[in-house]
Amino acid sequence: MIRTRFVLVAIAAALLVAGCKSKSAPARDETLSVNPCRDRGACRSECDKGVESGCTRLGEMLQTGHGGEVDPEQARGLFDRACNAGHKLGCVDLGLLYQDGLGVEQSWSRAADLYTKACDAHLGVACMNLAGMVEAGAGVKRDAARADELFKKAAVEYERGCQAGETEWCVNLGILCTEDRGVPKNLARAASLYDDACKKGNLNGCNNYADALLNGEGVAADVPRAIELLTSTCKAGIGLSCAELAVAHASGKAGPSEPAKALELFNRACELGTPRACSTAAGYHEAGKAGPADLPKAISLHERACRAGEASSCSRLAKIYLSGQGVATAPAKAADFDRRACNMGDPSACMDLSVLHAMGNGIPRNDEQALFYLDRACLFGHPGACDLMQQRH
Repeated sequence: MIRTRFVLVAIAAALLVAGCKSKSAPARDETLSVNPCRDRGACRSECDKGVESGCTRLGEMLQTGHGGEVDPEQARGLFDRACNAGHKLGCVDLGLLYQDGLGVEQSWSRAADLYTKACDAHLGVACMNLAGMVEAGAGVKRDAARADELFKKAAVEYERGCQAGETEWCVNLGILCTEDRGVPKNLARAASLYDDACKKGNLNGCNNYADALLNGEGVAADVPRAIELLTSTCKAGIGLSCAELAVAHASGKAGPSEPAKALELFNRACELGTPRACSTAAGYHEAGKAGPADLPKAISLHERACRAGEASSCSRLAKIYLSGQGVATAPAKAADFDRRACNMGDPSACMDLSVLHAMGNGIPRNDEQALFYLDRACLFGHPGACDLMQQRH
């Protein structure tokens, strides 16, 4: 699924589809399509044939590290190509790179512009991402009323995409039905949407339905069936399923707790383009949870996750290099990792970076930058930063 930084990707009509009820199917819009290619070679072949959705999907694989190295710079070129050719999802993915500063210089205004154009062209996920920026006041004026309208517009567009036969948008519609934005919360409807998408061959739908079964959300809990679905979708290449299965093995939901099995699954999820799983696997190696501690392996995995957009790994690397924990102390390197994490919305990283600039701890003192990152820490919800900002006024 397409990521969002501030909120989950999801949607269903709020005003037009009260309670997640369906309407008649509109005409199919090919620019809403999510390419089903499953590996880099197949997606590259699609892209080379001029199928821009293939370029978008290949870019996502390069960005997240699905099936190979993480390469946000190459991903940017593919997203740019797809976006310029009219594939709206390419524009949204390009916006995410600008929003997080991955492979490009961060520009919230550029991200907002890309989201606005795609939202105006009726792509729900773009409306959702823009709503998140407006709600937070990130690069645009904070406006709760406008954010609410954008969430509702996103809901309408996801419903439209779902009814047009794009099962990925049905899955995202289900996710939104678990929230209370743009559409009334309805866990039973969400589970039904996931189940229907799964039956039509959408593996993300199977993953989400398994999660609902595992936790008894909107459907009667059925742990054995959930584990069966997660095992199947993990084998089919869905990284999130491998990660959820890893959690089940670690927690004991899938039987006796098996840290080694959990780590094996987290590593597979990492290889399948789930950056959070790379970060979790790094934590296992760092703490020695499934064998001897291995800091170099942990750092390598954290670096992969950080480059793929996992803020917690960037933040952890900053702390490692600032403290000199098993490595040479490198404050400038720590500041760079904190900057990356801050760009992705980590309030603690923004606060730490503000302190580094204010104190000149291993980097040149810069009061202007200290204030800039203090403001960002407050924006992202750091209470101490907000208190300090208020004291300055």
